[in-house]
Amino acid sequence: MLFFVLLSACAPATDTGEPPYTFTLTLDPDPPVAGPCTLGVAAPGAESLAIEAEMNGMGHGFSEEPIVEGGAGEWDVAVEFSMSGEWTLWFDLDGEGGAARIERVVEVE
Repeated sequence: MLFFVLLSACAPATDTGEPPYTFTLTLDPDPPVAGPCTLGVAAPGAESLAIEAEMNGMGHGFSEEPIVEGGAGEWDVAVEFSMSGEWTLWFDLDGEGGAARIERVVEVE
């Protein structure tokens, strides 16, 4: 089941550290399980996306490079979670609004 989660809705960047993009993330499957997962990323106005990950407490990221498809503020990212547990994901966005790094924590079953 694809579950749509609005994780953050932000105004243009200010000195409070708010990102310059409205950011939404969908997970398929949701909740994610160890194995393949598709991350749907929407950030209107962003022109590029890079993603990093780390499994909390284990010190490693994805075993394979994420496959990023799409553009113009909407991407599908194919990832493989190697283990269940808590993962921190960092989404690096860039575009007319400037650069932003958005962090999300995901519990993988």
